[in-house]
Amino acid sequence: MEFLIARLTDRDAAAHLQEIVDNNLGSFRLDDLSPEAQREVVAHLREGLVVAGEQQLPETAQKSVVVAHLRELVAATHSLPAE
Repeated sequence: MEFLIARLTDRDAAAHLQEIVDNNLGSFRLDDLSPEAQREVVAHLREGLVVAGEQQLPETAQKSVVVAHLRELVAATHSLPAE
């Protein structure tokens, strides 16, 4: 979530995601966001999530597993609209 919060230009969408983080809700629904924010989220996930994970996650035995999950998440976005 922090990855998206820092990158979203839609400050209402970013505030919504921050509320999820602050309240430890654990998940969010993409369709809770405006169509424009949805497209922006999908674009950010596709364009930078895996690279950010590879660069920013700590070097642990689980890092490759986490990065693989990030890749799966990005792959799942290909059925969603993008900018």
